[in-house]
Amino acid sequence: MPDEKFSEKGIIPEGTIATTLGIDSQSDGFYFLLACWGRRMECWLPLTGRITGDMRADAVWKALLEVLTTTWLDKDGNGYRPVISALDIQGDHYPQCLEFVRAHGWLARLRAVRGYAAQRAVVSGRSFGILRNRYVDKSTGVTVTNVDVDIAKSQLANMLARKDPGPGYVHLPCAPDGGIAGGWDLDAVGELTAEYRRQSNQRGYTVSRWYKKSNRPNHRLDCLTYSLAALAISRLKIDTCPLQRVEARHIGKPAPAQDSERSPFGARKMFVKSDPVIGGLAGYGVELPPDHRRPAGWGALPGSGVCF
Repeated sequence: MPDEKFSEKGIIPEGTIATTLGIDSQSDGFYFLLACWGRRMECWLPLTGRITGDMRADAVWKALLEVLTTTWLDKDGNGYRPVISALDIQGDHYPQCLEFVRAHGWLARLRAVRGYAAQRAVVSGRSFGILRNRYVDKSTGVTVTNVDVDIAKSQLANMLARKDPGPGYVHLPCAPDGGIAGGWDLDAVGELTAEYRRQSNQRGYTVSRWYKKSNRPNHRLDCLTYSLAALAISRLKIDTCPLQRVEARHIGKPAPAQDSERSPFGARKMFVKSDPVIGGLAGYGVELPPDHRRPAGWGALPGSGVCF
């Protein structure tokens, strides 16, 4: 990857199986959160940050792309790229976000997501995960995944309420002297608890909805929601999947060169000579040495055909 960047060592904590990124788009930039997932949904949040600037200029988008293409290192130098990054496309810059996903979705493993309206999520008491339906934006061809934020935030609330480290526990970083680490100051931590849950009865079923507290920003909670959605989009079985990382001995080394003359299915590309007026016809097949004895077609013996 030509624009690949490496973080300092020690960003990724021990026990991490895979990482995801959640990005919340705003009118003046982005908030992002790096989430590390371990077995049985144990979670670490080593880094969060904000990118600000004029959304009509390229600088903000280049800074976001730099975050998305960064390889995050653990203490041993092993590299972790987010298995999926999820960008919230709602807001004032909906078209620009879609175009950014279209341009960099494959390179940055980036997916477009959107919060799902709670009132539309009530369907006769059926149980769903946090991912709802998907739709394709007609102007860009980008697939957008709707995320049920009420279900996602209820799951995150249960995780944040755990007091003992282990399955489902959320870890926040802290400097050795007890100071701020990874961008998690008091304001950022407070954003994780900036919403409250209210339950109501609809069609005979108890429905939970989340509301933002007055004058309390909730950007990090939204970012964590999108990080959780990214893990769901990846379809990783976090309890059984192998480590999603690049070993330290392979960091910074170019990928092995591939023979451009070979097709992706193992057959060699060759040209079949034809009439000079028509020209050469490209085809795929097994390339045999010139002295290889070729069997006659249709079972005929050599020399038994009609000669002209």
